[in-house]
Amino acid sequence: MIGEPAGPAAAVTFAALGRRERKRAGLRLGVLAALRDRIRATPFDAIPIADLAAAVDVSPPTFFAHFATKSALLTYYIHLWRIGVLLAIDGTEPGEAFIRSYFERTAEAILDEPAMWFTITGETARTGGLCEPADISAAERLLAFDDDPRALTTPCPSHNELFTHHVAHLVKADDVAWTVDLLIGTFYGIPLALGPERLADLPAHYRRSLDLIMSGDVGRAQ
Repeated sequence: MIGEPAGPAAAVTFAALGRRERKRAGLRLGVLAALRDRIRATPFDAIPIADLAAAVDVSPPTFFAHFATKSALLTYYIHLWRIGVLLAIDGTEPGEAFIRSYFERTAEAILDEPAMWFTITGETARTGGLCEPADISAAERLLAFDDDPRALTTPCPSHNELFTHHVAHLVKADDVAWTVDLLIGTFYGIPLALGPERLADLPAHYRRSLDLIMSGDVGRAQ
């Protein structure tokens, strides 16, 4: 089910997988780790692909064999992050409790890596989204999430799919799309409205925005 990790997968460990699978996973996650490290001090556009490739001892052509563009790394990051959040809040009651937990985790991630998230938001606005399917192998999932078998079967839906599933528990059918639009606008818009200077207020702003959306107070004056 969307937003809810599936049941336990067969007992598979990263070490038990083939060498080629493990090497590919290590390379892809290593490139992402290099980006996450560099983007803290260097704008995304100023980070050379050659530098990211060198961080894992490969050439730029090998980088492009794994990621079609540098922006594809942002898609890769957001997909892995979403899998991690779904694992972390596995078992949360569907509907409002899930949505609130999801936004709490989002605030934590943005506060920890603001440059990454502002870059993702900017790229989402520029390209219309980072929603293209990401090829995340079993080896990558096991390596990224410490051999947690749930990672093998945890879905990675878009925000629209994820929020639609959980909003359906809360509002009548005619209001689902409108509520999902509000949630997506809140997800991306509140950090931008606060900017780096006021980002520490993000958790409180997320909570207040969700209070208004969940209570139906938004638009009540109309």
